Amino acid sequence: MASFAGYPYTKNPDGRTGPTPEEREERVHNVDLQAYFKRYVEHKGIEDKFIYNSKITQVSYNSSTRKGHVTVYNSKTKRVTEEGPFDAVVFTGYATYPNRPDLPGENDFVAGGGQVFHSVQVNDELLAKLVKEDKRVIVVGAGKSSCDLVLQFVERRGSHKLTWLFRRPYQFMRCEKFFHDRSLWGMVNGFMVMIFWMVALLFPQLSWNVLRASGHAWTYRNTKDTKHDYSTFHFGMLDHRQRYILEHEAPQLVGNPVGFT
Repeated sequence: MASFAGYPYTKNPDGRTGPTPEEREERVHNVDLQAYFKRYVEHKGIEDKFIYNSKITQVSYNSSTRKGHVTVYNSKTKRVTEEGPFDAVVFTGYATYPNRPDLPGENDFVAGGGQVFHSVQVNDELLAKLVKEDKRVIVVGAGKSSCDLVLQFVERRGSHKLTWLFRRPYQFMRCEKFFHDRSLWGMVNGFMVMIFWMVALLFPQLSWNVLRASGHAWTYRNTKDTKHDYSTFHFGMLDHRQRYILEHEAPQLVGNPVGFT
């Protein structure tokens, strides 16, 4: 488990100097990781350095001062502010705008009381609301975001009134195979994974077939029609519990959405 220098990770902050042996080997849950990040921010006193619920709408540069400014729109307060000056502006996001298919019948569906969301809009508050109101939900997509949403619904209320629709299953790495233990076999196993990552640059499908045969790669739908295509691997990882739910408890439907009815 990686952690910030001088501030070792631990699940329960009770004065210990670092994680227990059990915590070193287990997969860190996202809730515990978020709590650790929050404690680190508070420990360093840098809360005021973060701006939330906002997006940059413009970047300007003054050639005489060699400084940059950014125009920021806050979606919660609806305010527009200018931040700066900065010596450098570093972009780290990789998905700025949600990509949603334009399907016929959506306007009628929404007018009739239906709701349509992109995964970036589904926060904890919305999830809780959908579960509390016992809404019938269909999750469309096969990637990691879809898997996360399916897992959230199943964990909160089971597979009740849930459908998972995708055209083809995506491929994932088994988390415990990639983040190996500290035994000799664990280190050999991790080294083998790295070797096949490098080989994949030249022979992607061959490397993927070997990783699948060795138990490193996995998909949630294994039928005679399933194509284990390397192109459907987007560096997603799932642990044992998540894989079991997706494969055995989530109601799957294979197909291509063509419209709302």
